[in-house]
Amino acid sequence: MNKTITISIAAYNVERFLDETLSSLLCPEVIDDIEIFVVNDGSKDSTVSIANRYIKKYPQSFFLIDKENGGYGSTINASLKKASGKYFRLLDGDDWFDKDEFVKYVKALKTIDTDLVITDFVKRIQTDNDEKQERTSYSYPQNKCQSASDIYSMAMHSTTVKTELLKKGNVSITEHCFYTDFEFIMKAFLLSSTFTYLPYAVYQYRIWGEGQSVSITGSMKHYKERDLISRFALDAATRNSTAKKIIFETGILSANASDLLTSGDFRRYMAFRKDAKESGIGLEHNLSKLGRVVFTAPHLFYRLASIIKRKQNNLTPLYVKVKD
Repeated sequence: MNKTITISIAAYNVERFLDETLSSLLCPEVIDDIEIFVVNDGSKDSTVSIANRYIKKYPQSFFLIDKENGGYGSTINASLKKASGKYFRLLDGDDWFDKDEFVKYVKALKTIDTDLVITDFVKRIQTDNDEKQERTSYSYPQNKCQSASDIYSMAMHSTTVKTELLKKGNVSITEHCFYTDFEFIMKAFLLSSTFTYLPYAVYQYRIWGEGQSVSITGSMKHYKERDLISRFALDAATRNSTAKKIIFETGILSANASDLLTSGDFRRYMAFRKDAKESGIGLEHNLSKLGRVVFTAPHLFYRLASIIKRKQNNLTPLYVKVKD
């Protein structure tokens, strides 16, 4: 039986969350329409045993891909090879879907045929004592086929794409690298001609702490990987005007400039700044006031940062003299 949608779940040491993630997909109305790949990316905890409970009970809908650790992109590549659904969507192993919205969404997917489908999502910002919810909604016309040139914003949490399109386009995502969810949505967009917006807040995006790549610690640890994906984004922006709109809306280029600045990697920052300027992208207006000052006069900033750092901590200067 052909499935309406394939859901690829990246699962690396997510025993704390996986039950909630998988149970959110147990909707009797659409369970026969969905194909779920839990892609175990070399977990050391009980991720696999949790997944196997669902596979045993729902063998027509849940499947395990057990592989060595290869990073987020490798989980997409592994599930895409096996995907048989009409549409393809990502779900992180520590997030979940709203059941009511998910049912409406799957039923709608059965009746539409556009290359891309964009839906709303909810950020669940969790602290020890509280949770703040932020819904991201779009102003696209609802339930209407539109040209991909009308897209101004999208995110991994909002994106569904035709599986056939990805397979014919030989889409492969960078492995052993963070932030490749952006690479996925951009490659999906660049292959697409039409899209539909469904006003359903399907994806529930959990923001919970320092272990995530979106945290400050995670950003600093993986700044070189963000820079790699940002170079892909910069290239896409120079080639496609709609891609440029999406890239500016997501803020990936300004986030990369900020991370490189904070990292103290002067040479990498200057290389990114040079490429951004030569591309004619005009990154300055998407930066903070401090970011614009630094972007304009980076040598001065790094000299000052070097002096302060040496005086306070007696550490190696951040500034690296560049040969003329």
